Amino acid sequence: MCRVCRGDDGHLYYPCLCTGSIKYVHQECLTEWLKYSKKEVCELCNYKYSFQPIYRQDMPKALPLAEILKGNVVADCYNISNVNYANR
Repeated sequence: MCRVCRGDDGHLYYPCLCTGSIKYVHQECLTEWLKYSKKEVCELCNYKYSFQPIYRQDMPKALPLAEILKGNVVADCYNISNVNYANR
């Protein structure tokens, strides 16, 4: 159960060192709470939150099929060349 909204639907995270039922929170709830409270640490355990972006802001939501297939072809060519070289 999320310690901010008290809901249990969606993905729950444990972004700090709190334990027990208070350690879980929705990412959206935590983000909103931090904006509202202007805090950078957990008010309960004093753990400093750190957010690291995984993707750049301009990344597409999904890769085009052509890009996926191109990556597979390149990987297959690499694997075939390694097999041919190993069989010499």
